[in-house]
Amino acid sequence: MIDEIITLARHTVASGVAQLPAEGVRMIQRMMIQGLSRQFAESDRLETAIKQNLGGLGYAC
Repeated sequence: MIDEIITLARHTVASGVAQLPAEGVRMIQRMMIQGLSRQFAESDRLETAIKQNLGGLGYAC
């Protein structure tokens, strides 16, 4: 049985709902921003690769 589930806004416990401490929320926000930054970098890399591949096929982007 799962006793607790952590979500972005709340910490849900089997006996009720309690708010995450402010430092916990900030940590989650930092982790999400770091993940988003990695995803943006990967998006840029993929866009460049796609444009190069299309250029090699004779399509201008």
